[in-house]
Amino acid sequence: MNKLIPMFKPFIPASIDLNKAIKNDNLMFGEYGIMFENKLRNYLNNQFTLTFSNFNLAYFSLLTSLGMESGDEVLLSPLACLESTQPLITYGLKIKWIDVNPFTGLIDINNFKKNISSTSKLIVINHYLGNVAQIDEIIKLAENYNISVINDGIESFGSKYKGYLLGDKRHNSNFIFNFSAVRNPNTITGAAIVLKDENLFQISTQVRDNGINREIFRKKNGDIDSNTDIYMKGYSGLMNEINSYIGTIQMKYVDSLLSRQSEIANMWKIIFDSFFPEVRQNFYSLEDSNFWVYGVHTTNIQLTREKISKIGFSSSQVHLNNNIYSVFKDSRHLPNVQSFMNSFIAVPTGWWIDKNLLCKNTVEKKLKGYYENNKNK
Repeated sequence: MNKLIPMFKPFIPASIDLNKAIKNDNLMFGEYGIMFENKLRNYLNNQFTLTFSNFNLAYFSLLTSLGMESGDEVLLSPLACLESTQPLITYGLKIKWIDVNPFTGLIDINNFKKNISSTSKLIVINHYLGNVAQIDEIIKLAENYNISVINDGIESFGSKYKGYLLGDKRHNSNFIFNFSAVRNPNTITGAAIVLKDENLFQISTQVRDNGINREIFRKKNGDIDSNTDIYMKGYSGLMNEINSYIGTIQMKYVDSLLSRQSEIANMWKIIFDSFFPEVRQNFYSLEDSNFWVYGVHTTNIQLTREKISKIGFSSSQVHLNNNIYSVFKDSRHLPNVQSFMNSFIAVPTGWWIDKNLLCKNTVEKKLKGYYENNKNK
């Protein structure tokens, strides 16, 4: 039996030579750490960008920089990766789930309005599977209540909002991105936060580095200056040279990988329109998705998955809605979330897909055999 084409696969450029990073005397954060940050800053059009060794530390540092404290209430959608939601409760925040638009899987503005209160301290906007939420409208509501905002871009690096990349300084907001193995750019493990202003950037720079202000931490002779105080909490979150080097190489390929994802997504759209009458293509709210996957709604998940498998591809719901997990202690019924999960399915769009496999003639032949076999049962 032939293996199905997978949902995810890490991209590793052949040009990577780890010896270049290992030869650096400062393995924790040096030449390539600075280089990777600068490439991200230029790409996103935001100089207030910091890289981290992993996504958890990036999240903790951002929460600390925003002044979040244990017990503070955070509002967010349960349609998210556990890697995005677990740091919130590990930090000690109180989760309050917000229902979603049943088609896009993004925060429902009206439900957000109903749940926001004087006890709310943070709103996390999850741009689900690269699908982009209404950033400006949510920020405006949050500002009315003096609530901090984080845009969770764990799966949406390269997505755009109103023509600008998520993270662009013109969005005037805070973003967090994940660079783990199946995301782009892939640094094997790593992350970045992108901040809305210089003050928050300066705070986050120290929080990332154990609360240290490197400009005054040491004397001219290299000794630690005993007169320099450490007055804020911090983490050891700097991205090491090996991961940073991989990131600098990956940045050369980001645009071509995103372009490929968009091309494959458009091919899927044609295939679903042509051969999947049970499918409704109303997941994407904007054309500015990075198409990390291609998601659709179907009236018959089992049938759709069988047909996708027949043409040789894997399919997945990608994540389960996090409100089903008891660890979050908020099990309120969210009807639109349930409606979304009852009909949503996604297919792969990555660089590893042979476009010939998504030609209409090829798909038609494979599905013809599927229908003939099912008639004989």
